[in-house]
Amino acid sequence: MATALSWLGSYGASVIMLSATLPESKREEYMRAYRRGASAVHAIEAFPTSQPAMNNDFGNPIVPGFQESKSPTEKGWRYPLISSVTADGESTTSAEPSGRSSRVELTMLDDDDATLVQKLKQQLQDGGAAVVIRNTVSRAQHTYDVLKEEFGNDMDVMLDHSRFLACDRASKDEDLIKRFGKSSGPEQRNAIVVATQVVEQSLDVDFDVMISDIAPVDLLLQRMGRLHRHHRGQDEGERPESLRQARLYITGIEQCSPASPPLFATGIESVYQRFFLMRTMAILNIAPGETTMVITPDDIPRLVQTVYDTEHLTCPAAWERETTGERAARDAMLEVRKNSESTAGQFGIFPSWYEKRPFSLGSWLNLDIPDPDGSNNSQSRKSRASVREGDDTFEVLVLQQDDQVTIPSRNLPSVVFSSPSCMARSDIP
Repeated sequence: MATALSWLGSYGASVIMLSATLPESKREEYMRAYRRGASAVHAIEAFPTSQPAMNNDFGNPIVPGFQESKSPTEKGWRYPLISSVTADGESTTSAEPSGRSSRVELTMLDDDDATLVQKLKQQLQDGGAAVVIRNTVSRAQHTYDVLKEEFGNDMDVMLDHSRFLACDRASKDEDLIKRFGKSSGPEQRNAIVVATQVVEQSLDVDFDVMISDIAPVDLLLQRMGRLHRHHRGQDEGERPESLRQARLYITGIEQCSPASPPLFATGIESVYQRFFLMRTMAILNIAPGETTMVITPDDIPRLVQTVYDTEHLTCPAAWERETTGERAARDAMLEVRKNSESTAGQFGIFPSWYEKRPFSLGSWLNLDIPDPDGSNNSQSRKSRASVREGDDTFEVLVLQQDDQVTIPSRNLPSVVFSSPSCMARSDIP
């Protein structure tokens, strides 16, 4: 992202970035990258067009008089904050929040099926819209099966995750917005939605109560944005009486004690860094029997900046000492970040201000990266560039066997199409 911004700055392109939960360090990094690019363009154009060997140590921009902004820390604690940057400098302006303030009660919930079912029965005794957000598809599938068995005769139980076919995802998103969007009525909203991270952004949906796996604080705040998102009458009078106070219950924590570091449910640390999960628990006081009131948007900058400040330890002292503690988790996170940056550097486009490269988009093609299809060298195949880390993925055509082999798609009206829910609840070995 920073490199892309440096090139956009070099070409004088206008860029608008929107985020409700961007850490201060990232905001500064992005602004610095754009300004470097915008400042360096004329100096770099004068350099020769020779092509030296690839060197990922880009150093500082060769711009006479350029000085990095040392913005005061307090700036990142204001919210909303409008920042602008050009080659000549940067400015920040505080703005009045455009929306209403929300107060969300946050409580930890034991991570077992019986407790989940009991809590939902208690919360939905007078009806209402509930969402259960899981961090992995397998957890979402399991939770859906449990809740479908328990509640399926009394209310709709819906499943939404990223492994649906694209046509099914589009149809499901449309249905979610219709049933839980701003204009939805009480008669439509009596349901439980089990989902992964697909509901935490982009969808304009509004639930009465939320149960969510633990996640870094910025993502929890994003999820809170789907809780009591819209006014439902005066003093939320159109919601069931027991659900007029917004409540978020946190799951995914198998062990929590002030005397030892927490233990998270299987799979959660493969999605999110343990370091940020621990700090989120500490800053939000997530513990058995504790309730924390989160006020948005007022608390957003303080929570986000504190959790993502890697220089200072935040967790209880007893969480620091062990090999699974905060200090060890921070070291592991920094090592993962270092390795990721090193891997990305093998394919990364050099910044626009890099003095050993000509200022030209065409020179992007002059990197000495082996052709993954040009030899049998395994290292060459490993060098295949990709836009993100992770295992390779590939698309498949899913066929449905009936009297003939057909491709299930709502875009083909002649095709016999069965419910996609069976497919979405299954894993392909």
